[in-house]
Amino acid sequence: MKHKSAQKAEDHKNELIARALEIGAIKLGEFDLKSKRKSPWFFNSGAFTLGKDQSLLAKTYAQAIVEGLGDILNDPEKLKRIKIFGPPQKGITLASSVAQSLAEMGADVPSFHTRPVEKKYGEATGLGTSKEELAKQKVVGAVPQKGDIIIIVDDVITTGGTKVAAIEELKELADDLSFPAIVVAVNRQEVGIDGSDPIESLSKSTGAKVISAVKAIDVQKYLKEESDSPSLSDSADRISTYLRVYGTEEVRKELGRVNQKNIFGADRGIVIAADVRTLEEFEKLVKLTHKIEGIVGYKIGFELGLGFGLGQVMNIARSYTNKPIIYDHQKAGTDIPDTGKAFAEVAKSAGIDSVIFFPQAGSETERAWIYWALVNGLDVMVGGIMTHPAYLESEGGFISGEGALRIYQIALNIGIEKLIVPSTKPDEIKRIREIAEDCGFATRFLSPGLGKQGGDIGKITELLGESWYPIVGREITQSGDIEAAARQQVAKLIRPVASA
Repeated sequence: MKHKSAQKAEDHKNELIARALEIGAIKLGEFDLKSKRKSPWFFNSGAFTLGKDQSLLAKTYAQAIVEGLGDILNDPEKLKRIKIFGPPQKGITLASSVAQSLAEMGADVPSFHTRPVEKKYGEATGLGTSKEELAKQKVVGAVPQKGDIIIIVDDVITTGGTKVAAIEELKELADDLSFPAIVVAVNRQEVGIDGSDPIESLSKSTGAKVISAVKAIDVQKYLKEESDSPSLSDSADRISTYLRVYGTEEVRKELGRVNQKNIFGADRGIVIAADVRTLEEFEKLVKLTHKIEGIVGYKIGFELGLGFGLGQVMNIARSYTNKPIIYDHQKAGTDIPDTGKAFAEVAKSAGIDSVIFFPQAGSETERAWIYWALVNGLDVMVGGIMTHPAYLESEGGFISGEGALRIYQIALNIGIEKLIVPSTKPDEIKRIREIAEDCGFATRFLSPGLGKQGGDIGKITELLGESWYPIVGREITQSGDIEAAARQQVAKLIRPVASA
C-alpha cells in the first residue's frame, strides 16, 4: 500500500504551529504549569475549535503516524488489524478525525473510544461479563478484537498515568492486543521534577513508542527561523534557554549547551573575595588592586550587598574597573524555585556580572534559579560542597555526598562551566572533576579556602591543572598593605603555574 501524503511532515508541523500561534493555541509569555514551573510557552489543543483547525490538527497527527509507523501501515495484514483509540475526553473526537485523515492518506482504519459509564440498555441489555460482552457495553465505534493493533491518540502527556490506565482497561476487552504507539499533539521535551524523562518512562512501562505531532524544538525553530518578528525571535531564545535547563537529554543535545563565555579573559587568575564591611573599604580594595595583572575579578557578599545595596557597590566598582563583579549571596539558591526570578532581576538591574548558587533546596530550585539568571543575561557559577568541616553527612553535617555531587551534575547537564569547589577537600574535588570530565566541554573551577582555611595550592593545582581561579579574601583584605598582599598572592598562586 502506498500512502498519498500531500505534504512532508515538516510542512504539516509548521502549518500547525503557525495556525496555533494565530488562534492562541500556542501562547508565549510566562505560564504556570502543573509541575509548578514557569514556562515561556504553553499549548492548548482545546483552542482548535473550528472545523478547519480540527482538520489541520488531525492531519498533523496522521502524518506523524505515517512517519513513525510506516512499517506497520505498509503491511497489508497488519493494516487490517489497526484501530485508532481515543481515551475520554479529548481523545474521543481526535480518534475519529485522525482516522479520517489517515484514510485520505491511503490508510483506511477504524476508530473507537470507551464510555466513561458502561452502557446497560439497547443492544447492551442483559449482557454478561465476558470480554466480548464487556466490550459491547464500554466501546463506541469499532470494537477491538483479539490480536488487534491499537494506536492511542490523545492531546498531551503529563505523567503518562492516564495512558497506562487506558491500556489496562483495553486489555480487559480483548486478548492479545498490541500497542505500538501513543500519539500526542505536543511533546514538551522536558524532564519531570525527579529528573526523569516522562516520555521515556512511559515507553518503558507500556512498550509503546511515543510519537508527537509537534515537539518543543519544532516550536522553537519555527519562531527562530520562520518569523520576522523580533518579539517572536526573543520568545524562541527564551524557549531555548528553558529547554537547556529543563529539557530532556535529547533536546539538550540538539540545542547544544548554554553558551557561557570566559568572563575573566584569562585561563588563570585570582578572584578577590571582597568580604569587607564598608563602602570605603571596598573602594580602597578595588582602587589598589584593579590594575594588578593576575587579579581577574571581585566577589562581593551580603555585607556589602545587604548593607548598602548592590547598585551603590557596583557604582564604586565601575568607577575603577570593568573586571567582572560576582555576587555571592551566601548562599543563594536555598529558597523555593519562584524566588529565583526576583533574585536574578535585582542582580541584573544592579549591573552584576555573575552570580554564585549553592542550591541546597533541591533540583527544582537549582534549575529555576539558573534559568532566571540565564534569562537575565547573568553568568552563573554553581557550588555544592563548602570548605568548612561538618558540612557533608560523612563529616557530621546535613548534606549527603551524593546529593552534593548531583548539584554539580545538574549544572553540568545544563552547560554551566564554572564550578565552585572547596580547596580544603581535595578528595571531593577529585570526584567533582571526574564528573566534569564526562560532560564533554571545558570546565572552569573557582576554589576558596586556600589561605587561613588550610587549602593546599600544590594539591589543588595537581588536581585541576592550570585553568582554575583561586578565591582569596582575608589574606588580602585584612593585610596592612592591600596592594602588596595582592601582588604577593599573585606571585604565590598564579605566576609559578604560568612560568612552569
